[in-house]
Amino acid sequence: MVRGPVREQAILDATIALLGEVGYGALTMDAVAQRARASKMTIYRRCERVDDRYATMMTGLVHAMRLDADLAAALRSHVTDGDLGPFKQIVERATARGEVPAGISPEQAHQVAEGQIMRRMILGQPLDHAFVTDLIDNLLVPLLTRTFPAAMPGARPAAPTGRE
Repeated sequence: MVRGPVREQAILDATIALLGEVGYGALTMDAVAQRARASKMTIYRRCERVDDRYATMMTGLVHAMRLDADLAAALRSHVTDGDLGPFKQIVERATARGEVPAGISPEQAHQVAEGQIMRRMILGQPLDHAFVTDLIDNLLVPLLTRTFPAAMPGARPAAPTGRE
């Protein structure tokens, strides 16, 4: 079985070739998986890595959306179609195990994560392992589990409400 950089290069090559052949609007994970001779889960694992190359690609994609209305429409439909991929499954499994309260919105938590990633991209800050760990441990887990420590590191005391 091919792994590591060779597998990643095969996935990237398949994606680039398919983009040239069918365009953004018709590109699917199934087609990339078939062309790269990889499972979709392998591809998703490769996409989970957030690094500076990802930030550069996303920044370029956002810019391209401003210039190409068809691309913008295709990407917006993808973002708004409710498919959160592995993220939604993780939240659903955690709920089933009792680790996350029922009724939690994976969509809202996903939007918070996307917002934080976009913010760092705009500011030119790294999307490194430390950021991802902090995002998950100090923002998403408390948000999803609704367990907020009384004194989170770096947190400011709440302002008086005048109702005391």
